[in-house]
Amino acid sequence: MLKQNDYFPHVNLLRGIAALMVCVYHFSHFQCFDGSLFSKEDWIYRIGEYGSQGVTAFFVISGFVIPFSMHKGQYVYRAFGRFLVKRSIRIEPPYIATIIVILLIGYYLSRRWGNPFEFHPEQFALHIGYLIPFSEYEWYNPVFWTLAIEFQYYILMALIFPLITGNNRIMRHLVLAVFLAGHFLPQYKSTLPEHAGIFIPGIVLFLYRAGYFKPAEMLGWFFASLCLLFYDQSLVICVITMLTFFAIWLLRSDTKAGNWLGNISYSLYLLHGSTGMMFLLFRSSSTFSTLDKYGAFLLAVLISLIAAYVFWFFVEQPSKIMSQNFKLHKPK
Repeated sequence: MLKQNDYFPHVNLLRGIAALMVCVYHFSHFQCFDGSLFSKEDWIYRIGEYGSQGVTAFFVISGFVIPFSMHKGQYVYRAFGRFLVKRSIRIEPPYIATIIVILLIGYYLSRRWGNPFEFHPEQFALHIGYLIPFSEYEWYNPVFWTLAIEFQYYILMALIFPLITGNNRIMRHLVLAVFLAGHFLPQYKSTLPEHAGIFIPGIVLFLYRAGYFKPAEMLGWFFASLCLLFYDQSLVICVITMLTFFAIWLLRSDTKAGNWLGNISYSLYLLHGSTGMMFLLFRSSSTFSTLDKYGAFLLAVLISLIAAYVFWFFVEQPSKIMSQNFKLHKPK
């Protein structure tokens, strides 16, 4: 049974690992006008291919963490608006700051290469609302598509949380069934139902830990999700979902290094394209030997970690503190 003061440091570690996986994927698959950093036959390129599944791990983690935070805050429908404001305070400042960094880098590179710099106010505004998938514009950074999925998930949980934690057991199963079945609806670009099979394992693990599900109910929904992912996604996504689920459930780890990496994971995810990728862009023209390429790869990771820590300290941590101080219920 979950308690109000429960804390899961191992989940923090998993966040950090997921963010590093995404970094490894992007850095090992780096390409520019000078060509690729690594060939497709290189071992680091082949291993890095699996790093993209850090996103899958993030979705499973969110499936568990978001309802847990709502449970801890005693969420009810009248707190709908305050819940979304609270989540926005947590994620928007670092996100908007990253967008500004990207625009400044774009302006600098345009001036450096003699190209015109284009800024569309509507594109910027659509980023703030995570509405780029429903427009003709592209994301400033391709990794932002996952933030749109996450925000859709926040809205969904705000709508269904009282239903899945109420006294009606049939309603609990019915809501999960509708969410999972939404995967088979016609998908408009990248939307939440497309990833239902990844979020549900985290949700049902929360329901089990909070005492709303018996073990058999949790495992039944878990395996139903895996079957869907195996059928309609890929074996790799299925395996990563399964490993993340069992890691959240069974792993226990509380170390300074793990907590540090977990704390900066969001900043690392947001910023690695503007730090490590930019380093590789300027380093690529002078990178020749295999040893040089490995060195550039490791430096890109190190630079991204350092930049993420600085960004976390000055930008993300203040927004996190503000979010923690903003309660779901108005003080009486």
